[in-house]
Amino acid sequence: MGSVTTKNHLTTHYDKVLRHITRLLHCHIDFTAFDDIFLHWLEATSNLEIEEPIHSLPRLFPREADATNFEQADLAIANASVDPWKVVTRVAAEGKAGLGRALKWLCLLARSGVDIPMNIFKTFSAFFARDGVSLAESSLFAKAVMASTWLKPRGRQEIQALVSQLHEKLGLQIKNDLRSDRRSDDM
Repeated sequence: MGSVTTKNHLTTHYDKVLRHITRLLHCHIDFTAFDDIFLHWLEATSNLEIEEPIHSLPRLFPREADATNFEQADLAIANASVDPWKVVTRVAAEGKAGLGRALKWLCLLARSGVDIPMNIFKTFSAFFARDGVSLAESSLFAKAVMASTWLKPRGRQEIQALVSQLHEKLGLQIKNDLRSDRRSDDM
């Protein structure tokens, strides 16, 4: 019980920290350290293995189709140099270890209600082709895709193509695991 209470307290704490970062952005402060601060925040939250949504995350990311949200549009225009997706994709591009960390963040973002653009999923798919992908990593990717699709059912054909490519790459690995009757607890 104490562990759950501690995790909930830490989740609330990290949500408050993110709200403060977002408020700085709303004040139109020239915020050149955003990438480093946001990366530190992501690293800290991933160490906790948070399963609950972080309610402040959607405020930080621009929504693709939400042109009527003037506050969000104002934030995006005022802080054109602030791009949280750049932080996530930069870490994913670092190689296998960075890709694994970024996949955890992608799941957290999707669970938190962030509108994940299709080009982000395509970027991750390209990293899979370059670095390879394990079943556990593909499971994280599928969770992020499903959570994102649940929030906004868009571009199903594009998502279907991404999942098909992933399945094709993992086909032999899945068959071998089934043949050896190996069970994976990390999926």
